[in-house]
Amino acid sequence: MKYKTYVFDLDNTLINEIDYLFVAYSQIANYLCTKYNFLNNNSVYDFLCAEFLKSGRSNLFNNLNKRFGIDENIDVYLNILRTCKFHEPIPIIEEILPILCNIYKCNNKSMYILTNGNVTQQKNKIENIDWKGIDIKANVIFANAYIAKPNPIGLNIIVENSKSSKKDTVFIGDSTTDYVCAEKAGVDFYYVKEFLNEYTIN
Repeated sequence: MKYKTYVFDLDNTLINEIDYLFVAYSQIANYLCTKYNFLNNNSVYDFLCAEFLKSGRSNLFNNLNKRFGIDENIDVYLNILRTCKFHEPIPIIEEILPILCNIYKCNNKSMYILTNGNVTQQKNKIENIDWKGIDIKANVIFANAYIAKPNPIGLNIIVENSKSSKKDTVFIGDSTTDYVCAEKAGVDFYYVKEFLNEYTIN
């Protein structure tokens, strides 16, 4: 593996985002059905999951209120979403785990995570992932604490902290936002599927 510093996006690169969101949606459904006894837990949960898969997060909670005829404060939903509790850890995507382990074992290489999103929510994700002994928690840059990707400030901070050079740094992500961030920072980029195809350990 030719790079010295490997930077990974988090959602849908190292973990499947729905492994976090669907737990949060389950807890939102539980909350609502405790407060509004005319609601059905499965119906609320199924709506949240289906609506997210269909249309993403935009207006999700407003649509939830409208669909079930309630007037719950959106901040309540956001608080549950950002602080939800896990009984089982979030798994790393199976295909990328051996690569992470291989990088981690190399003394001359370093790994970082650069993630967009609400900082409280992303920290909660990090704390609830089954890292399989990979010590990476100290090497997480929460882009929204500075300026969200595609602004390159997070990647620039990582290059500086790692004492590596831009030519020895690579960013692996799943979106055009990640690609543009790497391009602006002047570091190489792989979409995660391309990275897996090239670096999968047989």
